[in-house]
Amino acid sequence: MKTTIIVLFILFAVSVSSELYYLQHDDGDVYSEISMLKWAGANYRAVKYYAEESCTVMTLSWGRETKSIETDTIYIWPNKLDGGGPDIDNPIYKSDMLIGSGGPHMITHTLYMPITVSDLFWIGIYARTSDRQADKSLVLSDTMALGSGSDARSWYYNTTDWVPLYDQITGKTGDYMIRGTVSGPTDILVKLDTENIEINENEDTYSDIFTYNSLNGIISIDIACIFSIYDITGRLLMNRSVLAGDLIELDYSDGVYFAIGKNGNDRKIIKLIISVFKQ
Repeated sequence: MKTTIIVLFILFAVSVSSELYYLQHDDGDVYSEISMLKWAGANYRAVKYYAEESCTVMTLSWGRETKSIETDTIYIWPNKLDGGGPDIDNPIYKSDMLIGSGGPHMITHTLYMPITVSDLFWIGIYARTSDRQADKSLVLSDTMALGSGSDARSWYYNTTDWVPLYDQITGKTGDYMIRGTVSGPTDILVKLDTENIEINENEDTYSDIFTYNSLNGIISIDIACIFSIYDITGRLLMNRSVLAGDLIELDYSDGVYFAIGKNGNDRKIIKLIISVFKQ
């Protein structure tokens, strides 16, 4: 009987498949000063994410630049019932982490206990911040190139309420470099927002910022932009500045990808279904 139980358990374990998904809304790069902004002031900051089905959170990461050693607190929060940001009083997960001086760089925390999330949730941090050179302590975001306040996925706490990361002068929003990884069932939707992005299913006729030729797998850049490619799990594979006339050859394995070109307030995204290009 004991042997039978063990065999059944093994068969069950190997029959369950899972996939690692990368949670990342920002398009910043800690190795490129022109692709990030640095923030002081508010201490609580958070980014909203979504998981179509129950997933287990594996790691959390956030962008920092500090003059000295700091103690940050990383959180997972549920969404408020009224939709007004994260429910700061009822964290799903909380952990303090000592971080070294330096940066800009990404800090990564591996969860010490299994945490399951689904639907809307927030990854957030509490970090002491200061823009004084003597005790500089900054949180990083991307360059706030898109959207409006109502579309914002990154919010900060202004001592009384949660406020979207939104520039009222330029009318643009952006995202903090607060990211994560989750493990969940295969082929589920995470990270990629569909409510504010129109995905063009016809790759062959798409133009404007860039053009994709599905026959040879080459993208032609028509207008200078920030060009990014994500895989179906939300992992950022490419993010760089390109010029009109540049050609990008997609040398990826078969699968579904998303290509995004951003020029000022304009953003274009298409879904790429890649198969073998070369004979």
